[in-house]
Amino acid sequence: MGEGTSLLNASVTSLITDFAADMVPTVLAIVAIVVPVGLTLWAIGFGIKKGVGYIQKRASKAV
Repeated sequence: MGEGTSLLNASVTSLITDFAADMVPTVLAIVAIVVPVGLTLWAIGFGIKKGVGYIQKRASKAV
């Protein structure tokens, strides 16, 4: 019985280790994708706000 449990523990440990090893690049890849996309979307939103504000100023001057 003792050998069986240690074998089980070893397989579980290797599974967890493999899972963690797979997770790290995956998480880094997700971060590498999400951060630039988020910044781009924020920049677009910021640009739209600025543009709308500028247009409104121009429109109010024209009137």
